Amino acid sequence: MEVTVALKNPPPEAKGWVFTVFSHDETNRIGSAYLSINEPITLQVPVDWFPLYSSIALFSAPSTMPIYEITNVPSLYWYANYDASLPLITEPGSYYFNVATRQFEEIAPPTDGEGVGISLKAGGNWVVYTGRAQASLVALDSIAAYLAPGEGVWYWNNYYNVYEIMQAPGYPVYDRTDMVPYGVYWIQVTQNCIWTYGADATPPTSVYLYSDRFNIVPYCGPTQAVELALASILGYLDVVWYYDNATKEWFFYAPGAPSDLTIMVKNNTYHVKVTRACEWIFEVPEVVPCEITIDAPDSAAEGEKVSVSALLKNVSSYGSMYKTEISAVPDLFPAFRIGTIEKYIDSGESFTAYGSFTMPASNTTILIGVERWAVDHWIYDNSASRAVSLEVVPEFRGTISKKELDYDETRRAIPVY
Repeated sequence: MEVTVALKNPPPEAKGWVFTVFSHDETNRIGSAYLSINEPITLQVPVDWFPLYSSIALFSAPSTMPIYEITNVPSLYWYANYDASLPLITEPGSYYFNVATRQFEEIAPPTDGEGVGISLKAGGNWVVYTGRAQASLVALDSIAAYLAPGEGVWYWNNYYNVYEIMQAPGYPVYDRTDMVPYGVYWIQVTQNCIWTYGADATPPTSVYLYSDRFNIVPYCGPTQAVELALASILGYLDVVWYYDNATKEWFFYAPGAPSDLTIMVKNNTYHVKVTRACEWIFEVPEVVPCEITIDAPDSAAEGEKVSVSALLKNVSSYGSMYKTEISAVPDLFPAFRIGTIEKYIDSGESFTAYGSFTMPASNTTILIGVERWAVDHWIYDNSASRAVSLEVVPEFRGTISKKELDYDETRRAIPVY
């Protein structure tokens, strides 16, 4: 889990700092080397370490005694700078340590008017700009000093499948001057820093994907398993790639293939390739069972071929893979399966499954069972049935007393023996 901390209100004489966190049982710790005073620190912390104790030291120069120290580690209660009122870090996230108030302040609250921050790593970063529409010169002002010379800030226009260079401080050549809320940007910076740009915009609930090319798009749903995040497009998905800004490594997910991308994180950038144009819905609503319509005769004679069709309609708001099983259940004999069909059905679309059987010597019920694929297993979706009655052939009983032959307009009785 990632914890990012930057300083707020450090004293003017402070030029560098060191930050360390301790697991709650104090058996483990991890920290930074000497950092410049404006540089944030990002630590990868195991989830079972939380809540975290911490220690902070500020320096006027490297290899000198600290000019400011504070810690809340209980075993250091005897230390002169021990302060039990220093809050614990209870969960992953981005924080300021306010030197003036001796408190941690969470970065990126979603309320209007307060600052929003994205942690950028030295080098290239794929990021989702969650702020509101505003001039790029204003939005990029907080990182103007860290923008890599000659590299610029690039916006990915997924509709036109092109990069557009943004107007940024110190960059006279540009394609556009306005920031796109929840747009995807490629930003190169010279050191780790936090990009702040104002309040969050309202996130989109979906994004449109084009076929036969990579779509570089934001994911704005909840952080969750990759199969759940991609549920609305799994039927069309080819591959998804994710670039880790911190490690500069690529990770991917492909259905049915060994993959190293297992979690999709809210407001991260993903490179998505699909086999047909479709809408990626981030938060999939509750599933509605499919509609089933059975077409079969009301009755049939013993030995007669009975044709059956089952029309399935997906009335959910996203596509799913369905497995349809058609069975015949006679009243007097064991049930038997007619057929099983697997088919991906998009939202609002229908599919018809066909089968047939030979009518046994009893009334028979046609049973349709439908299951839906859920991440890694089949689950029950819906079922329907229809009865086919056995036709009884009437028996003719009596005695033949006479037969007649009608030939060339002559009629005579034929003896019956």
